[in-house]
Amino acid sequence: AIHMNVKHVVRGLRQTSDPILAEPLKAGKVKVVGAYYDLDTGAVDFFDRG
Repeated sequence: AIHMNVKHVVRGLRQTSDPILAEPLKAGKVKVVGAYYDLDTGAVDFFDRG
């Protein structure tokens, strides 16, 4: 469920019409990357970086 939520939020952010995020995304100046941080191990699992 956590991984699906991360993917859902990333998708929403990438499709936003808010110019504060949409313009830099379109220009390639920023990327939205989903990740999961495991509190027990300290490991970070990155999702699709595209």
